[in-house]
Amino acid sequence: ALAGLDRLLYLYLSHNQLSGLSAAALEGAPNLGYLYLEHNRFLRIPGTALRALPTLVSLHLQDNAVDRLAPGDLAGARALRCLYLSGNHITQVSPGALGPARELEKLHLDRNRLREVPTGALEGLPALKELQLSGNPLRALPDGAFQPVGRSLQQLFLNSSDLEQISPRAFSGLGKGLRSLYLHKNQLQSLPAPLGLSGLELVDLSGNPFHCDCQLLPLHRWLTGLNLRVGATCATPPSVRGQKVKVAAPVFEACPGWTARKAKRTPTSRGSARRTPSLSRH
Repeated sequence: ALAGLDRLLYLYLSHNQLSGLSAAALEGAPNLGYLYLEHNRFLRIPGTALRALPTLVSLHLQDNAVDRLAPGDLAGARALRCLYLSGNHITQVSPGALGPARELEKLHLDRNRLREVPTGALEGLPALKELQLSGNPLRALPDGAFQPVGRSLQQLFLNSSDLEQISPRAFSGLGKGLRSLYLHKNQLQSLPAPLGLSGLELVDLSGNPFHCDCQLLPLHRWLTGLNLRVGATCATPPSVRGQKVKVAAPVFEACPGWTARKAKRTPTSRGSARRTPSLSRH
C-alpha cells in the first residue's frame, strides 16, 4: 500500500480497528519519522514493523490494549525519541524492554496499571527528559526509584497515582536537573523534605490531604524557603483545614526545634543585625 512513498514522513492510522502491523506493509516508507496508531486494538507493540522504520522518532500508541513491554519490542526503534503509551493496560515494563531506544527523550506511561515505578526498565536511557507516570496505582515510591535517569530527567509526572508514601530518598540522583515535579491529586498526608531537588522551577502538591503536625515541619520549612507556588494545603487538624502549609506557622510553633530555629534567625541586638551580613559573606 505504501510502495514508492520513500519521502513519506507522517503516517496517521489513528481511530481504526488495527490489531497488528507487519514490516511488509511499511517497506515502501523507509524514511517514516512519525507513526500514529492511537485508538486501535493493539495488544503488543508492533516490534516487527518497527524494524522496517530505522528513522522513526515518534511512536503514538495511546489508548490501545497493550498490557506489557517486553525485551525485543523496541529492537528496531533505535532512533526513537518519543514513545506515547498512555491509556493502555500495561502492568509490567520488563528490564531491557526500553534499552534499544537509547535516544528516547519522552516516555508516556500514564493511565496504565503499573503498581510500581519501572526502575529497572529505565536503565540505559541516558537522554530521557520527560517521564509520565500519572494515573497509575503506584501508592508508594521507594528509595532510588528514578536513579537510572537521574542525570537527564527534567519533568516528572506522578499526579493522580494514589500515592500515600514517598521514601526519603525516592528522588535521589535527580539533584539539580529536575525542573518540574507534579504530585497533585494524590493521598499524601506527609512528605519528606527537603527533597534534594535544588533545580525545581515548578512543583505541584495541590489536592493532597496533608496532616499539618510536627512531622510536617520539615516540609513547612522547605516550602518557606521555596519561592514557588506549590498548592500544598492542610486537610487536618480542623483548626488549620484549608490553610496553605507554607503559611500555617501557628500549628508548627509548638514543635520541638521551632524555638531554636526562630532564635537562630532573630538577631539579639541591632549590633548583631548589622554584623550578620558581613559574617555571612565569609
